[in-house]
Amino acid sequence: MRSFLRGSILFCLLSLVNANFAWGQLTRTINSSGAWSTASIWAGSAIADEIGENAVMDNGVAVTVPVSYTIGHMTMNNNNTLTINASVAFNIGNTGAGNSRDLTASNGGTLNVYGNVTIWGNLSVSNNFNLKVFPGGSLVIKGNLAMNNGGVLIISGNVAVAGNFVGGNDTAIEVNGTVNITGSIAVGTSSTAIGTGSISTGGACIGSTSFCNSATLPIELLFFTGKQVGKVIKLDWATGSESNLSYFIIQKSFDNIDFFNLNTIYVSGNSSSRKDYSFEDLNPIVGKNYYRLVEVDLDGFTKTFEIISINADVEKKYLLYPNPVIDQEVTLTLNFMSEKPSHILILDTFGGIVFKTSSMEQEIKLPVSLSKGIYFVVYTNDQFKQTTKLIVK
Repeated sequence: MRSFLRGSILFCLLSLVNANFAWGQLTRTINSSGAWSTASIWAGSAIADEIGENAVMDNGVAVTVPVSYTIGHMTMNNNNTLTINASVAFNIGNTGAGNSRDLTASNGGTLNVYGNVTIWGNLSVSNNFNLKVFPGGSLVIKGNLAMNNGGVLIISGNVAVAGNFVGGNDTAIEVNGTVNITGSIAVGTSSTAIGTGSISTGGACIGSTSFCNSATLPIELLFFTGKQVGKVIKLDWATGSESNLSYFIIQKSFDNIDFFNLNTIYVSGNSSSRKDYSFEDLNPIVGKNYYRLVEVDLDGFTKTFEIISINADVEKKYLLYPNPVIDQEVTLTLNFMSEKPSHILILDTFGGIVFKTSSMEQEIKLPVSLSKGIYFVVYTNDQFKQTTKLIVK
């Protein structure tokens, strides 16, 4: 009888221990919203603050991590929000032998990273999970990143995944920072990838052609800027790395709607270090000039980056090209927007009018049916007049 009682008591004690001690780990539960460091949000006021303690969030709880911690496994249940503040180091697991730990999440959760998060295992989440890494934030995953349907990744900081990235249907990725995946990428149907940042992968990309072409960008663009230097606009940009890149196209617009190719910059191929580029627009228009950069890889796929605008304070003028001209159309292009109809005359050397027209357009086509010789193109309006010699060969 005593033996039976001793066995029953031992069984009860073991059951109680196993409820809070799984595989050598204590389990701490967050049952209300607040700061991680606030004891009252934890069951029994027991804060998870070491590698031997797992943390579990009850449904609907939102928690902010204001100071650095190293913990064991992390479990986010339905509709949880976990925010890691700036300058905070939040480690799930550590470098010690056998200290690999995972973060798992159920449906509808959000992980906001302003500081530095290292997961020494896998990040595995269910449907409709939002992962956001803000500027200055970093997320390092030593294992795999796996997301079910409807996962959203908005990356303006840095993400490094030592394993593979797997996303379900409707995975949406926006990268304006950097993402480095050592393994492969695989996503489901209707998945999208946008942004001006870079995604690199050491393996294959499995998904729609449009996703993989967008996701595996051939460059890491560090910046694209412009400024007026004297009478020209100087454009500068730099890449942190280049892979499979063929050339850049610099495009320009007068109205931020219709862009045309201004120049092409060919590159030397692959690079893992910073490379700087520059280009000068010798003919900026008066007022705002709009530019954008297009990368073209060796497979012909393209990526267009964000538009920049530079305000130019230059003298009004027009350009006439080609000049001299041989049996082809001549174009007159203004470096300003005309507010009223302007008058264009083509005069021969005796002052006779051989052509005249009026226009408010910024680009005007002139006739080519002129005999060989020298002519003068006169452009006039209420505020501006310019005469240019035209040679017809």
